[in-house]
Amino acid sequence: MSYAPTHNGIPISGNDRRALRGMLAELTSHKLEVILAPSKKSEIAERGGMTRVLLDRNAEWYRRMCLDHPSSRKRAKRAPDTRIKRQDTIQALEDMIRTGYAVAPYEHMIMRYVDGFKKDQAAQRDAERKLAYQRKLEKRKEARRSKALEFDPSMF
Repeated sequence: MSYAPTHNGIPISGNDRRALRGMLAELTSHKLEVILAPSKKSEIAERGGMTRVLLDRNAEWYRRMCLDHPSSRKRAKRAPDTRIKRQDTIQALEDMIRTGYAVAPYEHMIMRYVDGFKKDQAAQRDAERKLAYQRKLEKRKEARRSKALEFDPSMF
């Protein structure tokens, strides 16, 4: 006799599970990465001065979540600090995708960012479509211009 697992969590719709997969992919493929490079100011660079250069940044939804949940810990520098932990977020996303339920409080917190992620994705797709359409129009205009230049009235 088999028993169905019982969940005391919120069921996750198919659309939200697809969004969670996208969030997981985005989170695992983007991570804050900063390197040190020589300063652009020559007088500082001559003394060995360096500047931080951003190579990659965290996913937009993850940055929002981190900003919304600051740590109460006091730091010497004013750098932002958060209670959100990347590995815990990845684990929660994987669990929700696998089970189809948001059970733990951490998972409930992540679910509050799903709609924003879906809206951001839709806006990005719309922008890409508009750009593709503009490029298509430009190609047509260019084709018309080149045909007009090829016209030789002496042919008549």
